[in-house]
Amino acid sequence: MPGAAEGSGGVLLCALFCVAAAAAVGPGERPSPAAFGRLYRDAVNISTEHVYAFAYRSRPGQVDAIRVSVNSSSENLQYPVLFVVRQQKGVLSWQVPLIFRGLYQRIYNYQEVSRTLCPSEPTPEAGSSDQILFVDVASMAPFDIAYELLVTRLDNFQIETNKAFNFTASPSQPQYFLYTFPQDVDSVIIKVVSDVVYPCSAVSIQDIMCPVYDLDHNVEFNGVYQSMTKQAAITVQKNDFPGEQFFVVFVIKPEDYVCGGSVPSSIHGKFNRTSNLQRTKNLQVIVVPSIKKSVYVQAMLFSFLSFLSFYLGSVVVAFIHFIRLTSSYRSVSIAGSGIMSSSHPITDSTPEGSSYGAIDESSSSGGQQLSSPERGPQTGSDTDSSVEEESDFDTMPEIESDKNVICTKVFLHLSDLSRKDRRIVSKKYKIYFWNIITIAVFYVLPVIQLVITYQTVVNVTGNQDICYYNFLCAHPFGVLSAFNNILSNVGHMLLGFLFLLIVFRRDILHRRAMEMKDVYTLDYGIPKHFGLFYAMGIALMMEGVLSACYHVCPNYSNFQFDTSFMYMIAGLCMLKLYQTRHPDINASAYSAYASFAVVICLAVLGVVFGKNDMWFWDIFSMIHVLASLALSTQIYYMGRFKI
Repeated sequence: MPGAAEGSGGVLLCALFCVAAAAAVGPGERPSPAAFGRLYRDAVNISTEHVYAFAYRSRPGQVDAIRVSVNSSSENLQYPVLFVVRQQKGVLSWQVPLIFRGLYQRIYNYQEVSRTLCPSEPTPEAGSSDQILFVDVASMAPFDIAYELLVTRLDNFQIETNKAFNFTASPSQPQYFLYTFPQDVDSVIIKVVSDVVYPCSAVSIQDIMCPVYDLDHNVEFNGVYQSMTKQAAITVQKNDFPGEQFFVVFVIKPEDYVCGGSVPSSIHGKFNRTSNLQRTKNLQVIVVPSIKKSVYVQAMLFSFLSFLSFYLGSVVVAFIHFIRLTSSYRSVSIAGSGIMSSSHPITDSTPEGSSYGAIDESSSSGGQQLSSPERGPQTGSDTDSSVEEESDFDTMPEIESDKNVICTKVFLHLSDLSRKDRRIVSKKYKIYFWNIITIAVFYVLPVIQLVITYQTVVNVTGNQDICYYNFLCAHPFGVLSAFNNILSNVGHMLLGFLFLLIVFRRDILHRRAMEMKDVYTLDYGIPKHFGLFYAMGIALMMEGVLSACYHVCPNYSNFQFDTSFMYMIAGLCMLKLYQTRHPDINASAYSAYASFAVVICLAVLGVVFGKNDMWFWDIFSMIHVLASLALSTQIYYMGRFKI
């Protein structure tokens, strides 16, 4: 009969469970049938051991998760109570008091422990299976030790997308939950928030495997993890998990130094301390879909098109300038005789016969000697420029005897203030360009090698504390943890290259004008030298490269990668501003870059010592003020006296 067959099958199943239980525990102790949700109180010693058997039927289509909570009032570390949980595919064990070790081998013990057992695989929708687990409680103590045991089935074990979930955790009561990727989601962000900064906690993403590493001393053994105070975020991609699901593990640290907190003075020393309620933390977790791959493509296209628009604008401006320049040359050739009158516009507004007491150029031998060097190269202008590098700054002692003669000229041009041969000065400024290329090569190559190593370590170990990102905005791509932070630096490189193209075009036009003996180029405007401009363009491109390298893995030790060429750009800009009005007085490229090196060294010292040491800022402030006054005085009174 069918009914009799079903009844006999149930009796046979119960008999099999009893036989399996008896075989599992051995002849000394038979398991006691136990129920979920019931609190068991008892005592154990060296001769007494208790075994509890929990039988249950798995729910179709769901993952069954079981949580075991134990408690013991004993603080005797010599005779702890041992708990061993045996499942179909694994064993989990711990002791009470549960011991955690902190910094400098400090010991913390907890009497209340709760652990979530590794869940079984979900059963098919059409059927269910019978499961059993055993909880062994034992101790080697010669006296009785009381304990409490509570085993419950978790109803809220799976995290849903876009749905917040609240829970509480402590060092001895870690929590972890299961998340399964929806079909239409390829990447998600795990967001965790808390109302309090401390206690310090850790969030870990682990693959579906047993055992689950959910204690402070082993949470780093598997998966990706990061420490947390009030917020945490981890981006997880579906292709990293073949099963399209993973565990989200939450662990509370026994101490706060990992999160930047200090060790309380009351627990200094290597003695035991029982503290459980003080380390409890309320957390909220929510899983939201991340951006799709199409958004990456759109962002990259938008970035490149935005900066390429500057190239297009530069081409348009250059074309308009070419048209205007061509038309002006045509008008000048038609005018013919009007060139001389237009070449000296000062005479148009000067009354006839009035020279304001100035000496006529034609009658002044000094004026002929002091005419622009562009009109006729001086003797020895082709000599090597290394002769001019004898001092850190180029000065003009002869200007003291010539400045009065220059001031008596009727037609005074800016080129009259430049007394040195143009080609020698241009060679000196080009040293800036070649030196910065050398510096960039020797600086960038080790940096690239170092950040590749950083990123490899992050990917292999899973320790996201190595790199400091804004994890809520970090979007990984390939092996890079924050591709968007690197992409944002493409503007430095593209605009720096555009700057070099503009400078190169101006340099070519200036050379052509010089070859054509253009009167406006020879006599009017600021004397042009392009070496510093080229150096500024290279510095801007290198800032983009080094900033991208820094953002591969930003941390405390490589902060100077992002700032070094910022100081270089600022220094070169100041030198260029000074050079435009003092073409004959320029700092040697070697001394200038040496000064930049000193500034960068001070910046590194500020990162190392300036965090908590007030003495460093006192010394730095004094040096900064004195150096600024000395440099300003030296530049302002250049040629008058020396400090």
